[in-house]
Amino acid sequence: MAHLLIICLMLTSLLSGLEAFNFTAIPRLLTRDGLFILHRGAGLAVALLAAGWLWLRRDFFLRSWVGRWHALMLGIAFLIPFAPWLARLLEGRFEEAIALIPVYNLVSRPENALSYLLFSWHRKLLLGFAVLVSIHASAALFHALVLKDRPFARIFSWRKPR
Repeated sequence: MAHLLIICLMLTSLLSGLEAFNFTAIPRLLTRDGLFILHRGAGLAVALLAAGWLWLRRDFFLRSWVGRWHALMLGIAFLIPFAPWLARLLEGRFEEAIALIPVYNLVSRPENALSYLLFSWHRKLLLGFAVLVSIHASAALFHALVLKDRPFARIFSWRKPR
């Protein structure tokens, strides 16, 4: 069930972020700030879930290469929201970095070179993460459809392993 929750939160964060930061078009669903609240909230939830998952399953992650693969993915999922948070702090916008909901308009472009670089890393980490998730999902489907073994059943808690 945690897999599905993280997938839904990541898609929410991705789609709302793409819409919020598309400065060439007017947002269709919510205001730019509303989309950013959604983007930030979903991203923060993913980071907290990833950190919790890393902590709770730390013994599993050290045992095998499969565990290390999962730890790598969760570590990147934690780092993705860290880069823009650090960028906000470096721009001197402390209240924006710590506020759970926007105090005023948070949707803005980076103001200095280092912040711009961190926002660029945010996007690059996301693209790299998308590649890792695609490989991960392909492996899960291979296990389910070709090997017909147990790992895929653990992803969905309502399905009993064969």
